[in-house]
Amino acid sequence: MGFIVGWTIIIDYIFSPMISALIVGISLKAYFPSIPMFVWIILFIVIITAVNILGIKLAAKLNTYMLFLQFLLFALFFILSIKGLLEGKGTGTLFSTVPFYDPEISAPALLSVIPILCFSFLGFDAVTTLSEETKDPTRTLPKAIYFITMIGGFLFITSSYFAQLIFPEFHSFNNPESASANLSGSNENRQQRKNGMAST
Repeated sequence: MGFIVGWTIIIDYIFSPMISALIVGISLKAYFPSIPMFVWIILFIVIITAVNILGIKLAAKLNTYMLFLQFLLFALFFILSIKGLLEGKGTGTLFSTVPFYDPEISAPALLSVIPILCFSFLGFDAVTTLSEETKDPTRTLPKAIYFITMIGGFLFITSSYFAQLIFPEFHSFNNPESASANLSGSNENRQQRKNGMAST
């Protein structure tokens, strides 16, 4: 069993960066259609590789900056979503059970998104690879794993909730794989598109 789990984790560490690079390519391609997707993928790989080669201290600092940027963009998304809902956009209400239960959604359609859900939570165990650089790892790492899972779950649930309320007609997305481009605003609203691109 340990052999199978070990190889599964290795596959996770191989596929996760590949999927992350693909997601970056798809997202930025939606904002800059004239630039081929492979350019963004190669650029992403080069930057991430360079950061890792330059050492753990630089990677830790960059991760810290990115974390605060993500929290800031999450807060901005929540504020703008609440503002839009209060102005009557989307469903026009802050409280709804539709994001949690929609009778029009079939069981097969619901089960089809389980891989996305699983992938969203993959990676929290990666903090264990930093045990050698962590002070008192036997106490710190278990707490970190629990906190990462709870904070990540909270952000995933709340962001999905507000996204469903502010943009209930998800069938109108030009491309579901790059839906953030639709959520960030129209082509005329440059500031909203900049915020959406940053959140990507």
